[in-house]
Amino acid sequence: MNFPNIQQQKYLKELSKKSKLKLCIIGQDIYPEDASGIAFCKNKFEQLLSYNCSGKYVLKSLGYDLDYFKNEKKISTEELFIELLNKGVCFINISYELLTEIPIEQLEDSLSKFKTFNKFFLEKSDNIVLLGKTTTLKLFNKNYSEYTNFETLIHPSPRNKSKLEWKEIYEKPFLKDKYML
Repeated sequence: MNFPNIQQQKYLKELSKKSKLKLCIIGQDIYPEDASGIAFCKNKFEQLLSYNCSGKYVLKSLGYDLDYFKNEKKISTEELFIELLNKGVCFINISYELLTEIPIEQLEDSLSKFKTFNKFFLEKSDNIVLLGKTTTLKLFNKNYSEYTNFETLIHPSPRNKSKLEWKEIYEKPFLKDKYML
């Protein structure tokens, strides 16, 4: 994926219209397939609402009725994430390439380039939530050490569905309620 791609440029342009964000949600890296460029967003609702898509569960935690999108589809997935940005909720990734595809000798430079993009969002955010307690947390602590006020939650991957913590966060409007969205 070229960085920043058209969707990321549009997302950043929309951000420039905002003075403040309520919540910045941070993921590890892009989807291996059908990534739109905006973190947790897919190109089509059929992809975004599939069982194995983490974005589906984040939207549910933000209080969105997923059946509405299955039936209505009045907006695109990109428009939905722009709408969320305009409501004060942004999505970023620590890496905009799959971490497994970045040569180890280029990792630091790549993450630095992505951080330059991400800082525009982080600097406007009242709250930061990391989704992932292993790689996401480790990379954030190493590369974003100036940000010390954040919450770390279990990753929304359906592989974690059997865990009580996952159910408390992603089967309810947890993020909506906690951050008064």
